[in-house]
Amino acid sequence: MKNCMRMAVLFWLIGFLIPIPADAGEAKTVAVIVYAQGAGQDEKVVSRVAQTRLEQILGDNGVTVLDQEKSQELKKSWKKLEDPGFLLTAEDFVKAAQKYKIDGIYRVYLKAEAVAAPEQFFTATAHADLRFVNEDAKVTAVSPIPMGTVGNPPSDGLTASAAMTNAVQRAVDSSLEKAGYKIGDAVAPRKLNFELKPVDVAAIGILDASTAMHRVPADPKQLPSSLLRTSADATERTTDEFACLAQSPDKAMIAAGIRTRTQFRMNIKWNTTMRLVDAAENKLVVEFDVDSGARRGTTKMLDCMFVNNWRYLAAVTGNTLMMWDTERGTVVSQIDMADRSLDSASLAYYRTKNGGFLVVEGNDAKKSAFQLVVKGKG
Repeated sequence: MKNCMRMAVLFWLIGFLIPIPADAGEAKTVAVIVYAQGAGQDEKVVSRVAQTRLEQILGDNGVTVLDQEKSQELKKSWKKLEDPGFLLTAEDFVKAAQKYKIDGIYRVYLKAEAVAAPEQFFTATAHADLRFVNEDAKVTAVSPIPMGTVGNPPSDGLTASAAMTNAVQRAVDSSLEKAGYKIGDAVAPRKLNFELKPVDVAAIGILDASTAMHRVPADPKQLPSSLLRTSADATERTTDEFACLAQSPDKAMIAAGIRTRTQFRMNIKWNTTMRLVDAAENKLVVEFDVDSGARRGTTKMLDCMFVNNWRYLAAVTGNTLMMWDTERGTVVSQIDMADRSLDSASLAYYRTKNGGFLVVEGNDAKKSAFQLVVKGKG
């Protein structure tokens, strides 16, 4: 996945370096050739999905697409097109144009990958690098924002095929939209709804320290100074302080649990929020309310951590366990733990042959285990 993301970023930069053709959408008849890179056994399936989506959108925009049989013939006879860096000459293009009666060629270099997660689902990303060649052999390219980043989440699926199909269609939509084509029915990111399901600790198996993930500490100096807020007037004063800091394994994000103290005359009120910061941009991305109730147990954040990567974020207070999907800005699950009345607690995430489990260990030495599962499954 990391290699895929590196290439996605590279193609994204290329899209900005090479101007989008103003006349690309004016081609009357084009050949569409798809190259699925690194898809392995799924290469044919991925190529077919991309080809079908490309033809649909181009057709909706009044562009005639060379039939797939002839496009495949062109692809097989012109092996050098497989190289993204290959530059066609005007003479080469004229020969192809005369033979296939086309005004342009779209080469699509597609990367797609589906990853199995221990939570009983698959997540997929795809990236379509789109290159257009016109009758003058002028090559131009577009490339969308990489999938799997904030604001552009991966595609979920109960099967790898479902997740990858959705991701590929979205990648094609993004590239063609950036090239100036109208997308009448854009494919939305496929999302699964999850929940934290309480399980018996014994069901996890042996809690081997080698399979455990814990909070990765973060340096508060890496956070924007505006993250902690202070305000005061004649009757009320509000002050923020850090309760928990965690960094994602890839160091892309920092989670800051914030404890807010509000004093109104002689009354004091506490509130806890979770603020997610983009480490590279040094800016606040999203803020979640954690717990402002006055139930049994402290509402102070006792521990927090990213689960697997920066997509899922968990936090525990004295009476609540919460998990968020940070890419979608939604609450995955909220568990009432007030009966434990914890004064301190730690989180750990175990990846075992039985799945992935979030474990809360309190000051009472008891462990509570929860599995992240698709709602209605497991």
